[in-house]
Amino acid sequence: MNEENDKFREKVLEYINKEKSNLIEEREIIMEFKNKGGTQENAEKILNEIAVKFSGKEKLQDIAYDFLDIITGWISSNLRVW
Repeated sequence: MNEENDKFREKVLEYINKEKSNLIEEREIIMEFKNKGGTQENAEKILNEIAVKFSGKEKLQDIAYDFLDIITGWISSNLRVW
């Protein structure tokens, strides 16, 4: 599962570094991780680490927080994953 965690981390970082934000696309990345056996706990841990990494870079950190909102369920019910 470590490999899937690493792939998820890389995919999220690549997405965030493009400085674009689209909740549907972000959800698709999370769903792909979940469908490959990824857990909510691991996804949340990875995104918290990424959010800290982008401390001081508000736009990038906000995108990381969008991912976290989807992962933790702080989002419209139709966008929830877990």
